[in-house]
Amino acid sequence: GRGGEQATTEEDGSQQGSLMEAAAKVYHNLVASSADNRLSLSKDFKVLTRLIEMGAKRAPGSTSAVGAVFEMCKETGECRQELLMQQELIGALVSAAKLGSERQKELACGALAVLGHKDEFGASPPDSDLVNLNISAQDGAFEALALLVLEGSPQQATPATSILGNLVMSSGAFVKNSLAETKGFLSKVFRQIRGAAPLHRGLSLRLLYHLVKGDSYLVGMVVKEPGMVKVLSEMLEGGTNTQRRYACLCIRQMMMFDKRMVAQVGDFNQGRIFKSTLLLFDEHDSSLALAAVLMLASLASSPLNRERFVKVERLVLGVCEMITRREAPHHLLAGRVLSLLAGMEGSRAALVGLRGVRE
Repeated sequence: GRGGEQATTEEDGSQQGSLMEAAAKVYHNLVASSADNRLSLSKDFKVLTRLIEMGAKRAPGSTSAVGAVFEMCKETGECRQELLMQQELIGALVSAAKLGSERQKELACGALAVLGHKDEFGASPPDSDLVNLNISAQDGAFEALALLVLEGSPQQATPATSILGNLVMSSGAFVKNSLAETKGFLSKVFRQIRGAAPLHRGLSLRLLYHLVKGDSYLVGMVVKEPGMVKVLSEMLEGGTNTQRRYACLCIRQMMMFDKRMVAQVGDFNQGRIFKSTLLLFDEHDSSLALAAVLMLASLASSPLNRERFVKVERLVLGVCEMITRREAPHHLLAGRVLSLLAGMEGSRAALVGLRGVRE
């Protein structure tokens, strides 16, 4: 009798699991099919809560459940607002990133990266800081995300790197300190910059920049990484515009807080960085040009670098053109660079000899 009862219970449990899995797949298909469906379903608090709980607990159908939430998180406007009203959403997604299957971790991280997206060069959702503070408050979130960067698949590490970049931008020193204390983390970020896929490389550069920004301690740790100057300098010629922009900003931060880096960057490959920077000016990208002139202002603090600088005539003319366009704050920074070049006898004489500068 008891054996039959146990078999019936197991069968019922199996049937329930199959029903849950089928329901989750139907829900995911509905969410994926239209924006109207995503908005309507985002308002169903009970169903949404159940879905994300399934994802965190690896229940049957939970991968479809987390996938559905991920699709909804990519929406903006009213759908986003409805999602963020669900108090348990962030906690459940963090739980799925910590405890879910490999695919669930990937999807949960993707959802968290989208919800907390920060972009210093464009528009960020006004509530992204609140999302990131909520993520930071979840128990074990830093450790789980850092572990995915260190040991996860590229599909997991890429969104995890994006989330950590968002968290550093929103929360600052607290997140920086936690990551700096994670053994091997900075070295892994550097390896990703050196050899990961383009998207992952760009997110790693973004994270590195916000880690070292205004932080002499972290700059001191980063400059010890072998080959850092070489990789960042070569990125100026071979990366996407986003990667090149962050490479400029990283180099500038390192030169600001470690004066030895001014000479190292200028000396690398016989002053190649000045010719590399000229390529950035040729892109006609305003935010890239701003990053480039910020870097040049730090480089030009060295007399030897100024001598190398004025030998790249088109770069000097590019700085002059930036002044004449009077685009703020570019023209002010370009004026500072030109005044540094004019302030030393050797580079001043070279400037006077450039016809385009006089014009």
